[in-house]
Order: sequence, then C-alpha cells, then structure tokens
Amino acid sequence: MNKKILFPIVALIVLVFLLYGLTKKEDRKEPVTMMASSSIREMTIDEKIEEAELIIIGEVKTTLPSRWRFHNEKDTNNATPQEIFEAEGIFTDSIISIDQTLKGKIDEPTVRVRSFVGETEQVRWVDDSQVSYKQGQTYLLFLVKDFGPSQNVDPGDYISVNSNASVYEIRDGKAISASDEWILEDLVAYIKNSPLSTPTQNIPDTPEAQEIMQTIETAYDIEAEAAYTFDLTNFPTVFVNDPRYSISPDNLNFIRDVTSNTSLETAGYLDYKIAYYTWWQEGTLQFEALREKAKAENREITKDELDAFLASKWGMIPGRVKDPIRHFNLKFNSITIGNEVATAVLDFSTNTKELVLVLIDGKWYLAGDKDVTIFPADLLTPSLTSTPSPTEALIETLLPFTDTPVATELPT
Repeated sequence: MNKKILFPIVALIVLVFLLYGLTKKEDRKEPVTMMASSSIREMTIDEKIEEAELIIIGEVKTTLPSRWRFHNEKDTNNATPQEIFEAEGIFTDSIISIDQTLKGKIDEPTVRVRSFVGETEQVRWVDDSQVSYKQGQTYLLFLVKDFGPSQNVDPGDYISVNSNASVYEIRDGKAISASDEWILEDLVAYIKNSPLSTPTQNIPDTPEAQEIMQTIETAYDIEAEAAYTFDLTNFPTVFVNDPRYSISPDNLNFIRDVTSNTSLETAGYLDYKIAYYTWWQEGTLQFEALREKAKAENREITKDELDAFLASKWGMIPGRVKDPIRHFNLKFNSITIGNEVATAVLDFSTNTKELVLVLIDGKWYLAGDKDVTIFPADLLTPSLTSTPSPTEALIETLLPFTDTPVATELPT
C-alpha cells in the first residue's frame, strides 16, 4: 500500500562542512565531507507516473567517476574543497541495464542515470535526498531527462523525477523508496494499468507542426543564453509584438517601471521579454557593484545595504547564472494550427504552458502565453504573478544554479 509522502514542497539547500582529520597512513588525508541537505516535493504515485518520461526496472552495472556539476576544465579528482563548493558540488553517473520498461521508450539496452553525490580524492559530497546507486543492485526508477547545468559537462543522462523519493530499491519482492514501500508486483501492476503510463498527444504530423516546435525550443535556448550573457540580440528572431495579443496590465506596469516610461500605453510580448531581462541584468550589475565595493573596503555587505537592495525593485532578481543551460526538456502535449495563428500546450519543469504563435512572412513567432497550471507566486516578482511567461518557468529551473544575493558563502 502506498504511504503519503511527507516532504515539504520548496527545496532549500544548506551546505555544511564536516572536516575529517588525518588517517593513520602517512601523508594521506581523508576527503573533506561536504553535506548538502535538501528537502523534496511531496508527490503521489500518480504524480510520479505522470511526470516520468521513462519508468524502468534495471540493475546497476557500472558507476562512473564523479564529475564537476558545472563545467570546469580541471581534473575533478584534483579539485579542492573550495573549488567543489564554488561549483555547487559534483555528480556521479551510473550505467543501468534495463530489464523491464514500464513507461516510455528507449532504444538502448542501458540508461545513464545521474545522482548529485560522489567522491574525489579531496572531497566526499553527500546529499541525504540523493541516491548513491549500488553496483549490482536492482531498482525501479521514475526518470526524466536531465536539463540542468551538468548537461554542459556531459549531456544525455536521466535523473529521478523526485530525488530518492522516486528511486525504489528492490529487495525481497518489495520496492522501497525514501517515502513509501510497495509489494513489487503491486507497484508494477499499478504502473502498467495507469492511464498516466500512456499519455496522449495531439500533435499533427506535419512540417508546420515541426517548425512550430522548433521555434519554441529555440526560444527557450535563446532565453537560457540571455540568462547567462544578458545578450538580447536574438530575441526579435523568436518573439514578436502582435496587437491581437496584448500583455496584462501588471506586465505593462512592469515595463513602465523598468523603462521609466510612465506614459507608455501599450506593449507587446517582445517588449515584455526585453524589459524582463533588462531588469534582471541591471539588478544583477547593481548587486555585483555593491559586493565589489564591500570587497574593496575589506568588509562584508552590511545588513542595511542588503535590506535596502532587497527592498528595491531589483530585490527579487535571480542572480547571475553560472553556466548556460541548453536543450530543455520540453514535453509537447498538443499543437493547434489555424489561419496564421497556432497554440501549443507543453509541460516545462512543473508548469503546463499554452503558447500563442503567429505566422509573419512565412515564419512563426511567439506572441503570448498563459499558464494552464498555476506557477508558485512566491517565486515571481510581485508585478508578474498574474500572467507569468515561459521566462518564469525558466527562472524556476535556473534558481538553484544562480549566485543569488542571499547565497551562503563558503565557511572560512
């Protein structure tokens, strides 16, 4: 019988060092243990089935050497604790031989599964929400394609949909995760009989539908690059202002605030995108200047300085992204094409979005969007909660990987 999962929704990362002393072996030190304590979302078994792209049963055949979470040319094994901390940890991939596929399709006999724990000569990275896959052990796994920053290091892996709560170790005919326990036969039968294991899609098999999906994927890639570089040059190649699809009053007020143009009467989707990233860049630069000023004066940012910044219109910036994230895991549910107008419904992160596209001179552009599922308002700027765009879903994904104003510093 499935038990309710008792975990909070919002993930908060707390890094703590536990330093080990010298071993008895001469001139050799134990690795520094760096612990990341993470809470995870509460998910029912149906939510796990629905969110998973791939559900398999398989045995761990090989565990690969641990790698940087963020791209770095240096050999990970020689990384110092400081370097590992600044890279926000390491990851370890395991090669799993697939015995049974319960949902999804994969052409290979094995799958590479990533967990954000690992060990090098100098560092042992531990996270109680992650799984250290055991060689020779069989698991039932709920997986999605990984689209985080480690993709820039080594792409093509899968991760658990909900950390260790969706990793079931198979022992004595049972499937046991960190959150619940099943008789293995019962869990397999439940997954197979669930309509969520065979999701329906309504996507025309036409070149036009393929072009629309490619436009959307390109738009997300361009936004990801802009979050890293703040280069908005390519925005007009995928976004457009269309008078048929006006932005919300809240977003119009946001643009007025960013541009200091209080008399602005109308604006479009392209205007909003440019304003959002302009706001993000300006706030990031202001905070970095504040931090550099404090550093030049050989001191920390004061509480008054930080409070003043957080109270300003820049206070909710996500921070500068450390590494560009590409090729997001977009799951298209439907595409409807009309007379030079199309709508696309897709899942991205925890959101379901409906995007509006228009055809101009033979090319599709994004002209608007709306939520089909409500995005958590506390992760948005106050002026954007009424009509969040793909940017907000993008930022939800980027937030754990950014250098935010309140980020914990490395202990000295």
